[in-house]
Parts: sequence; C-alpha cells; structure tokens
Amino acid sequence: MKKMRSFLLIASIIFLFSPYGKAQNFNGTILDQYGSPIINASVTIYNNFNSSQKSRTSTDSNGAYSLSVAENSNPDILYAYATSDQLSYKLNFSFALKKESKLDITIYDLQGKEIEHIYSATCPEGIQNFTWDYSHLNNYLNQRIFLINFRSQNSGKTVKFAHFNTQRIDFYFEHLETEDFNSSNVANNTYTAVIEGEGFNTHTDRLIKPEDTEQNFIINKEYYIPFKCGKKYIEQYEGDTYTPFYIKGINLGAAIPGTSPAEMAPSSEQYAMWFSMMKQAGYNLIRVYTLHYPRFYQELKKFNEANPESPLYLMHGAWLDEEYEGFDGQANLFTSEIKFVRDVNISTEFETAPISEYFDNRIKEVIDVVHGNATLPERWGWASGKYTADVSPWILGYIMGREIYANEVYYTNLLNPDINSYEGEVFSLLHGTASEVWATERLDKAMTYEKDEYMQQHPISFSSWPTLDPIEHPTEHGPEDMVDIDLDKIDETHAPAGYFASYHVYPYFPDFMSCDPSYTDYTDYMGSNSYLGYLNDLKSQYTNRPLIISEYGVSSSWGTSRFSSNGMHHGGLTEQEQGNYIVRMMHNIKDSGCGGGILFSWIDEWFKFVWIFGETTHPSTRNRWHNIYNAEQNYGLITFIPEEADFSQFGYSSNDEKIDQIRVSSDIEGLYVKLKLKAKFESNDTIWVALDTYNKAKGESILPNNKRVRNRSEFCVSITKAEANLYVTKAYDMYGIGQEGFPASGQYFRSIATNGNGWNKVKWKNHRDINYCAGSEFDAGYLRIRDENNPKRSDAIIIKRNEIIVKLPWAMINFNDPSQLKVAHITDYRLHGGTNYNQTVESDGVAVTAFWGDCHVSTPRYLWDKWDSYSMPPTKEYKKSSYYIVKEALKNYPAYIKE
Repeated sequence: MKKMRSFLLIASIIFLFSPYGKAQNFNGTILDQYGSPIINASVTIYNNFNSSQKSRTSTDSNGAYSLSVAENSNPDILYAYATSDQLSYKLNFSFALKKESKLDITIYDLQGKEIEHIYSATCPEGIQNFTWDYSHLNNYLNQRIFLINFRSQNSGKTVKFAHFNTQRIDFYFEHLETEDFNSSNVANNTYTAVIEGEGFNTHTDRLIKPEDTEQNFIINKEYYIPFKCGKKYIEQYEGDTYTPFYIKGINLGAAIPGTSPAEMAPSSEQYAMWFSMMKQAGYNLIRVYTLHYPRFYQELKKFNEANPESPLYLMHGAWLDEEYEGFDGQANLFTSEIKFVRDVNISTEFETAPISEYFDNRIKEVIDVVHGNATLPERWGWASGKYTADVSPWILGYIMGREIYANEVYYTNLLNPDINSYEGEVFSLLHGTASEVWATERLDKAMTYEKDEYMQQHPISFSSWPTLDPIEHPTEHGPEDMVDIDLDKIDETHAPAGYFASYHVYPYFPDFMSCDPSYTDYTDYMGSNSYLGYLNDLKSQYTNRPLIISEYGVSSSWGTSRFSSNGMHHGGLTEQEQGNYIVRMMHNIKDSGCGGGILFSWIDEWFKFVWIFGETTHPSTRNRWHNIYNAEQNYGLITFIPEEADFSQFGYSSNDEKIDQIRVSSDIEGLYVKLKLKAKFESNDTIWVALDTYNKAKGESILPNNKRVRNRSEFCVSITKAEANLYVTKAYDMYGIGQEGFPASGQYFRSIATNGNGWNKVKWKNHRDINYCAGSEFDAGYLRIRDENNPKRSDAIIIKRNEIIVKLPWAMINFNDPSQLKVAHITDYRLHGGTNYNQTVESDGVAVTAFWGDCHVSTPRYLWDKWDSYSMPPTKEYKKSSYYIVKEALKNYPAYIKE
C-alpha cells in the first residue's frame, strides 16, 4: 500500500528595516549619585535593529553630551514573498523594488547557517518573479523550518519556509504547527546606550525610545544596580529611573538523554539553538540551578550581543548539595559536614567541610563565573573550566539553594535554639528562627561578595516552596505544614538591589493546594481553581516585595502521580492539555499580583525520579530510556523522540483466517506490536494481545476471556474499536508497592506460574490516603485509541481497516531497565527498604499471542540489542504542542509594565 504524502509550505513576511528618519538625535547629562558631573565619560548609542548604526561621544566639563545616530530610511525592497508548487518541488518568488538594485536571495536554517545562495542579480525597478527548483534539497528540508532572506544594498526582508512531510502514522506528531518564527531582527525601534569611564562599572540601558531624545544618566560610583526589587516587580535601570520588568522565564536543565544533570552535556550548538527557540517562543529570561560548563556562558553572551534589542536575561542559582551528613536525619545547616574532592586531577582523597562553608564557596564561584572571572578545577558532579565570558550585563538576579526539606529546618531550629538574629553588611535579621538566620547569612555573604569584588548588586532570593510558606493550612496534617522559613522580615536597608520572594508552586502539591476550602472557592475562566486561591494567599504574605513563581508547570506524561482538584494533575495530560494548563497558570500568576513566573521546564529529563516507580525502576539507568508514564520526566516543552518504529526486523506470519501477521518492534519508550488482519475489524469485535515478558515457565496460562495461551503471559490487552485496556496477572501486579498493606493476598511483585489465578486492570494507588479529596487511584491500564481527526502523541492504539498497532511503554509492563532487558522480579520485598529496584532478572525476550474469537497466533520470543549511555538509540528533538500554545500566549505578556 502506498503511503500518502502531503507537504505544507508557508511563507510569512518579516520586515527588516527601520522606518524612521535619517538621523536620531540624543542629548543629556551624566551625573554621579551626589549630583556631580562625570567628565570625559564615553557615551555610545546604537540602534537595536542594526548595531552598526551607532555614534560615540564624550561628556564635557558639565557632564553633558550630544550625538546623532545615522539611520537608513529609504529601503528599496517594497515587498517579498514565496509560494510553493507542492507537486513539483518549486518555489515561486515575487518581490518589488523601489529602484534598480542588486538583489541576493539566500536560504538559511533557523540558527543562521547558510544552506544555499539561490539568486544574485541586478534587478530593475518594479515587480519581479522567478521560480526555483528545490528538489535537490528535499531530503534536507523535509520536516524542517527555514528562512529565505532577500537582501539589497540597503535593506532586507525574510520569509519563512516550512516544509513538512506528514506521512508518518505512528505516535509522534500530535500537533503539526508551522508558526515557528519571530524574527530576531524585527526592529522594535529602540536604542542602547553604553556609558563607560574610570571609577565606575560600565552602565547599559537597552530600551531607549526614539521619541525620548533627552537621556540623563545617574552613575553610582560605589556600585552598579542594573535591576532592583520594587514593591511588586523586579525593575530594570533605564538611565535615571527604573521600569518594572515582567519575568517570562523558562527553567533550563541540562540532562539530555543518556546523561545525568551533573554532566552538563549539551553542546555549544544545542545551547545556541535553544536560545534561539526560547526567544522565538517569547521568553525573556532563563533560569539555571547551578554552574554549567563555559560553553553555556559563551553562547549566551554571543546570542545576547547579537540580539541587543531583546536579550535573554539570566536568573542564576547556586546549588545546595543534598549529600551531606545528616541530610535525611538530624540535619544541621550550620554544622553538618560534607565530603568532597577539591580537584580530581590532583587527588581523589575526600576532604570535609561544614555545609555552610561549602555552600558559600559555591555561591562565590557562581558570582565569579557570571562575571567571566573564574578557573574551576575538575570535580565530581560540578562543572569546571576557564570562564572568561562576562554575562553580568544580562544577570537579572540570583536564586540561591534548592527546596529545603522540613526535616532540615526542624532539626536546624531544634539544635540551634540560641541563634535567632543576624547582623550582616547588607542584609540583617532582627528576629527569626535558626534556619531563617542561616538563609539570611548566605544571602548577605553573596551580595557582599559581588559588591566588594565587582561593584555590582543584583536582586537575590532563596529558593522556597509551599511546604515552607508562612501560612497556616488547617487541612494539612502531615510534614508539609510543620515548619516554615519566612524572610519577608529581612532588613535590606543596605541592599538597594533588594530581596524578592521565590517559590516553586505546582497545582497538585501539597494536599492543601487541592483540599483547602478557602482555595477551592476561587474560580477562573476554566472553572474552580484552588491554584489561583493559593497564589492569592501567598501574595498576601508579600505585599511590599516581588513574589516570583520560580517553578510552575504540568507534565505531559501518560501517567498521573497525584490528582488535583483543579484538573491540573501531576501528569496524565496530553500535550495540548499541558499547554492549555500552562497558559492557565500564567494567567493565575499575573492575576494574583506576582512579578512573573519561570516555567518548568525547557526539556524533558529522563533521569528524574517519581515515587510511583521508586521501587521498580533502577536510578542508575533511568536516564537511558524514556519512561513516558513518569510525570517528572515529561515537564518539558521540548522532548526527544525515537525514530519511527521499525517492524521489518521481527515478524511472524500465520495461516489463521483472521490474523495474517504479528510484527514486533521496540525503542527507548516501549514495545510495539503490529497486527496485520485478513478480515475487517468490526465494532462488536474484541482482540486480545497477550505478552510473555520473561521466563516462559512463569506467568498465567488462562486469559480473562478464558482462552488458554501456549506462552504463559504476564500482561494482556483487550482491544475493541471503542476501548482498550491493559491487564496484569494478580501475582505480578505492582499496585500499592511501597505502601502499608501490600502486597495483598496472591500478590508477589514477581511472576509465578499460575492457572486461573486471575488478572487485574493495571492501576496505581497514587495517594496513600484513600480519603484524599482529589482521588487516590489512577487507571494506568486505560489505553487511548487514536482518533484520526485528532491524533495525539499519547495514543497507544492505532486501528486501521486491516491493521492494529499497540504501543506499550516499558514501565507499564514492569521493565526495570529495558536497555539491559531487565524486568522487575522482587523476591525479598521489604517495605520502604530501598533495595527492591535491585531485584531484577534479565528477560529472555517477549513472546506475543493474539486472540480474535477462536483464532489465535503466537510468536517466537522477540529480543532487542542492549544499549548503554554511549550507544543510545537515536532520538531527535521535538517541539510538543504545548510549545506552540505557550508561544502564542506569551505574546500577551509585555516585558515592561507601565503602572
């Protein structure tokens, strides 16, 4: 059967010239903080559209300056566009010139790499047309978006070329979207001023409007404060005033497939591509949690220098290590010690230091790195190298630490009852708990270090979460409301950059987020919304400082780890639902009076742990395969998808009158079974597919339809045209693992030989309290059947007239580590023992049996090649539907607030 091919080609016009006059005049004065003129200061002003259009002068004895920035106001390209002849692989170009001009047309990829120079000729005035054959580039262009640039002597235009072959029928393209480009060269008609001189840091103002010809600057010779905390927003310096800046941020983790976060494995090329994509989406800030390798800062500096009109600002963190003495016991943030190796190239012997001292050193390293002034030795778990790229012009602020756990706060307070105040150089705390004093001291030392070393201050915060909020939650009876850290009472008299509150807030955790009646009474445009209620309550605690929601988001995993009363669950959402709920949270963050939000996260990260699989997947190999049921692994707007399933390598043909073939394939996400049918699959038909996942001597011999299988099986799937469900043998059911009361009678957490012992629908007990207000059981065995009019990546079953494809993610058929063919086989179960994930056996392959009425077909055992972190099956980056939904919504959030 021939595959149908369809192509989509879109061209959109982006204007690349400034429509203003031939010269832009600016004048003003440069004064210090005491009102005295600054003499011989260098003043450079350039056009953000074209940085080559700039002018430089120096201040006179009164600190005054005056200059003109020349501009091109007579573009000779009036319009340009492209259309496609889809069948013949030809592009039809049309353009109009105001006067005779030499014209060049070049095709580029989104990163600016030239693909082919299409056209170069001197063209007469008027309308021109020509056709270009791109068939020789078809394989290269397929599934990509490119730019076609028209360039004359003094102007240019760019159109977008989006080329997609949508013949795939597998599980990967949920949403086909081509509106993928916001030109980084669109003139916002703004200017940048750079003031340099002796005795003060270089000052930069990037948002000068052409109508604001008088530009006065006040230079603080003591230290530079490019951003400061206002009462509601973090505000950006603009010469002689500060403008509220609304944060539209994205959290950037670095654990690409096959790697851990400590490896910081993305390449320079990936960073450059991601920065471009983030900007196109509409983000104005990146948050990182810890140091990256020098290439991250080099690429960010390069990107921002190339995009002065709309740079990506940076919110940098310093990670507070969790692997220290007493972390999971009687932690003492003041005195608990950590073991570390200073430089693995010199010695691998461990040293010890108090966690406070160790953390302070990590903070200093971050500050040195962003100022391009560090050479860090090679250490386990940390980035290293020579850092020379100064990205401090784009540092918006710092968020130190991580989510501190309740036991750390509890024991720190308990063990240090006499520590209740702190007087620092820039931050002080008149009265507080020992934990609050500890956090204040870390912030004071950080800001003091940057002030003393670099004559700068930036807004700063300490990472927090609802578990530590200062609010009393009457519906919460567990550890999530046991202690708090509240730094709102911090004295920032000597810290003009200020302190802002920073919270990670998700709509499903803790329980009070869903259950507190005072929150569930809130509504928004989608209905009842306890998340909005909580945000309003949290903001009421911080009325005189910015509250930044530094993590928010939902996951597009197939599985739900925790329910929420507002519908924004911990996973179990389609990509479209993920996007819609992210937009909902964006509205909630703005409407509750917060100063912005930072979405978690940019990419899916496979190393992530979720408690549902805590007993059944191995932590050291999680990053080698994608658990698409794990909510924590599927928060990204960008994911990594495998190649299309290849069914050509393993198949079994039969003489059955209904089932012609069974073909099997696998990849990093799961196992695939394709049934080739001889008869038409009718609405009243049911097909059963049974899987013997390991050890042919184990498993159940009788299926739920009372049919006996020759291959004893651990799992089976029932398929009708309307519904599909996954079942597991009672013995091998992992329901409730890790919780009190399990295993139940007849449940062993391993496969045994049984004959009629029964089957259970695959479900999760995803909340230990059966009375939890939002629900405590997830139907993981429900398999979505593809609707051809609305295909989704989470479709597990595709039904065609003579073909059925079944996708079964590895975790749902109890594969502990598919990269090594290992399945969970727990023989010595200990509740919360932490060793159950080690109890595995290697599968000898998967045998498949299919039943359709009285007809059945069985296959030999299917095996696949093992892989490790160095031989990963290929993947490619894929923008989820949520990326496009969020991108569209971000257009409605201006970066600068006019109050």
